[in-house]
Amino acid sequence: MPALTGLRGIAALWVMFFHLPATLTWPIVRNGYLGVDVFFVLSGFIISSAYFTLLDGFSVREYLRFLQVRLARIYPLHAASLSLAIAVAATLPGFGHLWADPAQRFSAEAAIRCAALIQSWGYRQPLACNAPSWSLSAEWAAYLLFPLILACVRRVRSVFIALSLAAALLATLIALLIYQGSPTLDVAGLPGMLRVGFEFPCGCLLYRAFAMGYRPKPMAASILAIALIGSPELSDHCNWLTLYGFAIIVLLGATGRGMLARLMASRLIVFLGEISFSLYMFHWIIIKLSVWFCVRYHIGNAPAVLAISALDAGISLAVAVVSYRYFETPARKWGRRIALRPLQPAEPRGAVG
Repeated sequence: MPALTGLRGIAALWVMFFHLPATLTWPIVRNGYLGVDVFFVLSGFIISSAYFTLLDGFSVREYLRFLQVRLARIYPLHAASLSLAIAVAATLPGFGHLWADPAQRFSAEAAIRCAALIQSWGYRQPLACNAPSWSLSAEWAAYLLFPLILACVRRVRSVFIALSLAAALLATLIALLIYQGSPTLDVAGLPGMLRVGFEFPCGCLLYRAFAMGYRPKPMAASILAIALIGSPELSDHCNWLTLYGFAIIVLLGATGRGMLARLMASRLIVFLGEISFSLYMFHWIIIKLSVWFCVRYHIGNAPAVLAISALDAGISLAVAVVSYRYFETPARKWGRRIALRPLQPAEPRGAVG
């Protein structure tokens, strides 16, 4: 599904532009935190497509193997970016003081929680060390619960019910966040766990509908998705509607039909999707290095900040390309080989030597 790979790249680029100081207030970019919600819905869809038969002959051994494969996908890059963030904070004077409570944000305890991918599980510093990794922590929880989620999703036998449940999950998430006083979806920690807790199963249900033959009409679905995703530009009260736009665009990407799907499946966008994980994990560190430089040398005029932001974007993309080719891909292949190696037969009882 190349269009879904492209969608992942667009989401990562959206998040990066959201973090750039010069582009933060630009239309559309100011809602770039929603790229994480795209990741969560998309992840549920993709993981379901790859592991929908996981419960066929399911065993603890197969569950552990599933977790090993997922760790092989996310952990090497997480460990590398976490190490870089800690090294930068320890080396550059005043780097940690760009944020409130730096002693906690870059403490040994915070580093251990981040290394264990549990920093979003009720910890008061979910954005510690390398801030974007909070979403990995949240997604790791979804992986741990995936067999339970999958068991429920597989019981759905109707396209209408699958789509209705997916829509209801998003509506419940919106209601809970509004009840908690969150004006937008730009939340991490326990509220962020709500995001993955409802959006990941939503993606699983979307795959269930897709697997049962549902295909949205490309033209009408594309127009509706664009309208929903762009609705926050008309009113901040509409930012919740973007979730439904993401659900539609995931289904469109899976079908590969329509203008939006063809755009997402273009060669350049797909390549952006391939490097998206490296881009997502390293861009924040690069941007914060520039912020530290500007603060230290009192650079604050708009043209200079814009130029530095453009440089940050270019460096982030270049680092992502190098990381993808020479670190992420080899590490993922090595991890998968270990996770999927043939199980050794039990040694015959009484064998010697």
